[in-house]
Amino acid sequence: MRQLRIVFATVLIVINGVIYANGLPLTNKQYFLAEDDIPNIWRFGLGWNFVEDDGYPFSRLFNFSESWNYLFYPTQLTIERPKEKALDWYAQISYTKFKSGKLINKTPLQGSAIFISADFNWKYDPSYHFIMGPIQPYPCFGLGFTYNGASDQPVTFTLNTGVGARYWLNKNLGFYIQSSAKWGLSSPLFTSKKNYLHHSFGFLITFEKGEKFECLFCKPKYQELVKRSKKSQAPPKTEKSKEHIN
Repeated sequence: MRQLRIVFATVLIVINGVIYANGLPLTNKQYFLAEDDIPNIWRFGLGWNFVEDDGYPFSRLFNFSESWNYLFYPTQLTIERPKEKALDWYAQISYTKFKSGKLINKTPLQGSAIFISADFNWKYDPSYHFIMGPIQPYPCFGLGFTYNGASDQPVTFTLNTGVGARYWLNKNLGFYIQSSAKWGLSSPLFTSKKNYLHHSFGFLITFEKGEKFECLFCKPKYQELVKRSKKSQAPPKTEKSKEHIN
């Protein structure tokens, strides 16, 4: 529990520093890239993940000390790609370690175990249709692969359903929080011991094709100076001479 508090405190300090470095929040429209640019956008994320596999799917949801499995350092990588209006796909790889004594399917774990998951999901982003400012809530769904070293049958495929939200500090930098129910594709589907809850949060960076990602932590006034400097150094444009037809 102490390590979890340290993680949250570290993240809050980083977020506060980024907000200060970037000055006041941008206007509502500046949080989003133009719809015409959607095919050229890629997002990359780094974060933490928390696995809850105690066998109590609808109770004891915040029993951190006995049920939540996590590590202090970042253990999740994400890559996102907007595919259609309001519909993004994303791939996610997560790693953690189950510690001895944690509840796994209502039984304290003897020893430690490795957990790895790989997921390919879709998320619906309602902010394409509704003005929501920097906050973008979304539902998500998809398929996944899980290796759970604490299980008698460690390998399973899952059906993923969940909800999450992104918060943009500016056009390129934001963070996400997400919670998913993962259903093991085995009978019975909704009561299988392979079902578990998977929570995560972390940071996202957006890259646009053809855009140089510079001066991320500069204040807006300095970013404007950089743009003006580039314009002043650019060679003057010349018009092509017109050919006359005799």
